[in-house]
Amino acid sequence: KSDDLILLASLHDLGKVAIPDEILKEKKKLSQQDWEIIRSYPEIGYNIAKQSFKFSHIADYILSHHERWDGKGYPRQLKGEDIPLLSRIMAIIDAYDVMRSGRFYKKTFSKKEAIKELRECSGSQFDPRLVEEFIGVIGEDQ
Repeated sequence: KSDDLILLASLHDLGKVAIPDEILKEKKKLSQQDWEIIRSYPEIGYNIAKQSFKFSHIADYILSHHERWDGKGYPRQLKGEDIPLLSRIMAIIDAYDVMRSGRFYKKTFSKKEAIKELRECSGSQFDPRLVEEFIGVIGEDQ
């Protein structure tokens, strides 16, 4: 499973290759149509991975990495443990990475702020047990 998680970490955003750069790099608030395009990328990544002998076994994880623990994610609105375990782990890792590295549209969080945010989203966006396990792995020290 750890090899699959490493591969998933490398390929979870694979579908973004089909999203126009002007949408991905937009600095203003995205339109509803642009959001629909963005939200299509897990399915695009799934379809690409499914066609590859080497990556087909992680295709469902790619498809599911934007699902939410509370069922309000996309593309299938899976809830709780219906979301594949590696997808739930990837969602936490990806969110932490975005918070810590920042984006042109979002400030960089300190480690303490990122952990606080993960805990605030625990039980809604993220699997609460996995959030605490992740924090245990990275440590709460500054």
